[in-house]
Amino acid sequence: MTTEKTWDYATLTVKAEEEIGRCLEFAARFPGHSFENNYHKSAAYGVFKCWDCMTYGWQKPGDAQRLIRAAMEIDV
Repeated sequence: MTTEKTWDYATLTVKAEEEIGRCLEFAARFPGHSFENNYHKSAAYGVFKCWDCMTYGWQKPGDAQRLIRAAMEIDV
């Protein structure tokens, strides 16, 4: 068994999108501007930033905009 893991762009993007959604679902369980709500919204943004750093130079057109809009809960 190998201890190495190989990730591809598509997998990282899908997983980031799923985790952003999960963070925002948790945030919605708490009143706006509460510590818990802000914590989960910040986590969603953190997922975006991690994805952005890991995929810099490899991003496909529109992916960064779609993920940041999701993380910041911006309606398009």
